[in-house]
Amino acid sequence: MSVKPSLYSILGTIDSIKSLTHKVKLITKEEWISWVDRKVFLTQKNSNTIPLFNLPDKGNKVFNNKIYNIVINKLLEEELQECYNRIDKYYPGDQKRVLLVSLPAGCNVEEHTDSGYHLETCHRIHVPIITNDDVLFFCNNVQVPMVAGSIVDFNNNARHKVINKSSQDRIHLIIDWGKKNDPYYF
Repeated sequence: MSVKPSLYSILGTIDSIKSLTHKVKLITKEEWISWVDRKVFLTQKNSNTIPLFNLPDKGNKVFNNKIYNIVINKLLEEELQECYNRIDKYYPGDQKRVLLVSLPAGCNVEEHTDSGYHLETCHRIHVPIITNDDVLFFCNNVQVPMVAGSIVDFNNNARHKVINKSSQDRIHLIIDWGKKNDPYYF
């Protein structure tokens, strides 16, 4: 697996952002709030997460099971495949974890670093779906441009935080991309 960017790298954009946005808006509030496991991480206490896919992470109590959300993966199948194809051109590999994450209006993700084998070896790719200029994402105090439809690889092992000063929930697709056949995952 290639080295993470020092702060961030924009890998391009997806053509299907309008379709992805439309489909994500079909997800019900109940679906957004039903999975609370990720809230045990204090930095994520304000976020709502829908896990789409997860290979068991031996070092993580929250993500230690295989997850495959049949309904939402089917709904977003074409858009997810476009993202995977674009990422694979930069980093040959495959998805290890895929999440939809909503940061409600007026909420923040406190500054933190991600650690552990999974989070240190995978590229953490963000695809902003619903966002605006009042949602600020920082990595080592440098603002990272998170424009809807962009594919952004940022160094999650550096200090990072999000401030949502807007009146709109921010929604990102997060894809953790790692090397194929990594024996760490069972």
